[in-house]
Amino acid sequence: MPTLESAQAAQTFTVIKTRVFPARRARVYDAWTQPEMATKWFGPADMYCTLAEFDLRVGGSYRLEAMPTSEALTNPDLPEARRRGAVVTGRYIDIVPHELLQFTWEPSWNPSEHSTVTVTLRDVDEGTEMTLKHENLRTEASRQGHNKGWDDGLDKMQAMLSK
Repeated sequence: MPTLESAQAAQTFTVIKTRVFPARRARVYDAWTQPEMATKWFGPADMYCTLAEFDLRVGGSYRLEAMPTSEALTNPDLPEARRRGAVVTGRYIDIVPHELLQFTWEPSWNPSEHSTVTVTLRDVDEGTEMTLKHENLRTEASRQGHNKGWDDGLDKMQAMLSK
């Protein structure tokens, strides 16, 4: 019989985001897979992406690096770990060009948390509907942090793709 501790350890959290972008699927897919586009949107509002590297093949790796904005650095409440920036690495699990990206997510700020992100794209009258599902987050605090981070990053992607 499972104990309370094992039941709690098995519990995971998920973030799901659905957005419609005024762009073709190929352009939204490129925002996820082209370094020059990813550096324009990836990361929370108070950070900017300094590096995006993608080995776009099943089993291939990726690396995203972000640093706090100069405005964020003047915030005395910014945690020291955040001042050093953030790195996310992982490997591609599944790729269907212009339709699906699935990859592992291994963040520098929580190295023991290994989760999975799935991005699906489909045509709609207004452009492209993107659904992001980030699964296997270990705590509610992690879910909340990723929820905010994805909202901020997708807002930046929305602005980029609306131009």
